[in-house]
Amino acid sequence: MAIVQSHATADIKGNCRHICELMTQDRDVGAGLIHLPEAALSGYVKSQSPNRGSVASNEVKDGRINIRETARQLEIWTVVGRNHRIARPNRPRNSLFVISDKGKLITSYDKRYCSHSDITDWYSAGHHANIFSVDGFRIDCALCIEIQFFEVFRQHEQLDVDCVVFSAFCDDPMFWTQAQGDAGTNNLWGSVTTPAQFGTAVQSGLIGPHGYGLARCEAKMTAQLLRVELDKKSPDLHVALTKARPWRCKARSRDIYKTNP
Repeated sequence: MAIVQSHATADIKGNCRHICELMTQDRDVGAGLIHLPEAALSGYVKSQSPNRGSVASNEVKDGRINIRETARQLEIWTVVGRNHRIARPNRPRNSLFVISDKGKLITSYDKRYCSHSDITDWYSAGHHANIFSVDGFRIDCALCIEIQFFEVFRQHEQLDVDCVVFSAFCDDPMFWTQAQGDAGTNNLWGSVTTPAQFGTAVQSGLIGPHGYGLARCEAKMTAQLLRVELDKKSPDLHVALTKARPWRCKARSRDIYKTNP
């Protein structure tokens, strides 16, 4: 897969062109899935757009169509952040759209745990996890402040997810540290991506099921594409995947303690 540290701006058409160019680079490096930041297409409403109405613009809709067509042409799975309207009078949702290598919209993961300002003025919350599969890997999503809620990542482990694609519009280095904790505690891969403008504070990258960083972008405020491989047979991950994860699952059920008080 390719983890992309793209620029996310208020220029929706520019964002779309930028994303499609990066998707072409992704094909050139041979990755089957491209993972982009929160609000990569629409821009971040609270800080970059003056009102909620901008998320329903024709530019956002056209951008989604163009990205789907690019995914189809390049045969690349694509996870891209954008805001979108749902039925009125509900507020829009902050989402990750999952597009298949056939250009089909497979699912939309809507952020379930929102900040105070999100839920009181900007967004409505989603309700459930949305798992999809690529090349034998079960993948689910998380957005921004959800890194603060262990319940999200605990559920991923319970649902037998292999990798969480976590997108954030954030310049807080603690998010990477927390992502390492969530990945290591639940023995999941964690793909972390933030916009390029935050690249000196938080570098996008991949965390292994043992909780250690496997690869990261350079600490630069530039668009970058990081090719990574998820390998279930890696000797470095043998303990995390074949011993720690199944044992912790048993331990959390507490059944093992009934015969060993």
